Amino acid sequence: MLDHWHPLCPSNRVARKPIGVSLCGRSLVAFRGTDGSVGILADACPHRRMKLSCGHVEGDRLVCPYHGWTFNRSGAGESPGTPKLHACAPAFDVHESHGFIWVKTPESNAAFPEPGLPDYTSVRPVEQLINAPLELVLDNFTEVEHAATVHKYIGYGLSDMHRVRSVISANSDSVSVDNSGPQKPLPTFMRLLFGIPGNAEFHWEWVTRFSPVFTTYHEFWTLPGSEDRIGVSARIHVFFCPVDDETTRLVVFPAFRLPYSRPISKLCLHFREIARQLVKFEIHQDAVMIEQLADVRTEIEGMKLSRFDRTLGLHRDRIQAIYRGEPGSVSRTSKEPVIPADRG
Repeated sequence: MLDHWHPLCPSNRVARKPIGVSLCGRSLVAFRGTDGSVGILADACPHRRMKLSCGHVEGDRLVCPYHGWTFNRSGAGESPGTPKLHACAPAFDVHESHGFIWVKTPESNAAFPEPGLPDYTSVRPVEQLINAPLELVLDNFTEVEHAATVHKYIGYGLSDMHRVRSVISANSDSVSVDNSGPQKPLPTFMRLLFGIPGNAEFHWEWVTRFSPVFTTYHEFWTLPGSEDRIGVSARIHVFFCPVDDETTRLVVFPAFRLPYSRPISKLCLHFREIARQLVKFEIHQDAVMIEQLADVRTEIEGMKLSRFDRTLGLHRDRIQAIYRGEPGSVSRTSKEPVIPADRG
């Protein structure tokens, strides 16, 4: 799984003191040298397995606290007590972008999943730790039915869920979902803030990719019977980073486009923070609900699935073949559960 680029931690967390971070079942240490460059190694000294994250940085080298062995960003180690003895700690490729440290294995040539959007104004990223496996967290964030009861503001009302149109398509490396329907009632101040009337149609479209596992959401509103977009629109990248088999960390990069010129939109700092807090609030609500699941097994056999759950099998197939690199074929319909036809 670490053959794919993952956001490891915010850049500002990696200063002169090394920090330990868990990702994909691996314990890693991140440190920053005097030249400002970041190194990421396995968090275990190859000498006697001490946590390197308990050490310190001297110059551009990470010093093990146990016996003083030192390591550079490439993992090359030296022993002060036995100068001719050399060791190597596993090292990882590093990319610093969008306020985060990203990591992958050096053997992989995976493309970097660029979360930037030139036509949108970004806000500060959001992180959320969820005590559930990757597949179950992805299940929640790629269906709209729960939004009627879990989400307070964004989504569709429970009485209108039967009117929501949901179209799912897939190819060998991505799964797309386009949803549209009546926006659930919003407080007056939010309708004014977003620039949408009370009868607006909400469009919630997304694409999930699997190198790494991340979903790009496109959210916008139209008037009924019109294709012209009104008010605010959002583009949100959500990266699903497995800490281990039972815990998943979300890293969310939200961006918004206001119905004004780009310079004026950039000046709307208060809106940007309000929008970020809204994203943070809704994601926290998801986390609370997911952690109440009675069964956290990732198998879908035995579930009574609805028309909104068609992606579950498609996602699992691609996670196994692309993300985990396990044998198996990926096709447009492989492992797709049998679900009643969409009549909404």
